Amino acid sequence: MAAPPKLPVIDAIEFARKGLAIHDTIALSQFLRLADLVSADASLDYELSGYVDAESKPRLRLHMHGKAPLVCQRCLEPLAYVIDVDADFILVGDESMIPPPDESDEMSDYLVATTEMRVIELLEDELLLALPYAPKHEDACADNAGIKMNSEKQSPFAVLKGLKTRDRD
Repeated sequence: MAAPPKLPVIDAIEFARKGLAIHDTIALSQFLRLADLVSADASLDYELSGYVDAESKPRLRLHMHGKAPLVCQRCLEPLAYVIDVDADFILVGDESMIPPPDESDEMSDYLVATTEMRVIELLEDELLLALPYAPKHEDACADNAGIKMNSEKQSPFAVLKGLKTRDRD
């Protein structure tokens, strides 16, 4: 197994309180869990910034964009899937600080902060959530694979009717 890439390790709470930011580009091949999903080399631009909100809660904002070369599951041809992730996390000390689903704001994502948070793990987790389970071209791609999909199926009884009328002639 390949060694994980050298990306920053941050103290998430301090990163947010100091309002720090990281901007970089990373090759998709560096994400170990994506090795089977991505068909060629590509890169992803990301920005991770920390801040404290109006309620004095430390937060992280992540923005990632790029294209992932995937394989369409309909026609098995290459598919350049556009990645555009905007995620905003409220940092908490442990899981007990995350409010139950019925009490929390549905728009807020919570992240358990650690003093040694590996940035690549956060990027990879969000990227896996953003990718489709079965990527497909948005337009009809059956023609690309040489398969004609007939939208109007002929009834099998129409064939029998044709045989019956032919016998009468």
